[in-house]
Amino acid sequence: MEVDEKINANLSKLSKIRSKARQLGASSLDREVDIEISSQDGQKRTRISQIRSALSNYQEAQTERSNQLAQLWSSWEKTQADIDELSNTIRALCERESFNGTSGMSSNRDWADKEDLDAGRRSKQVVEDMTACEEEFQEKLKDEEANILEAMLKCSLG
Repeated sequence: MEVDEKINANLSKLSKIRSKARQLGASSLDREVDIEISSQDGQKRTRISQIRSALSNYQEAQTERSNQLAQLWSSWEKTQADIDELSNTIRALCERESFNGTSGMSSNRDWADKEDLDAGRRSKQVVEDMTACEEEFQEKLKDEEANILEAMLKCSLG
């Protein structure tokens, strides 16, 4: 009877050790973690999420945001070329001699004198705005990476 009890106790311990070994042997990416998310109305709730899936979603979002940023820069370059072309055209028009008795031209010249046609300054402002947007995007990506790594560590540590 004593031997049977010891055998059953040892089998129970062995079962627990096997279970723990399976848990430790499993990849951290295959584990599930509790994630606190906020809905649009600001209410927070907890949801179970698989780390591999969350990491995959994050990588897809990062790729999508990088593509969007590349499109924004491309759009900015096209807009900058248009600004430069328009600025050169307006300067060329303003440098021509004004025609006497042509009120349309003189009103255009007055408008050009009042407007800020400094394409260099304007383009510099656009570049600064785009750089600030890109820096904010990179900070958000770092925050997301930290959240994922924190969840992985919590999961790994039990």
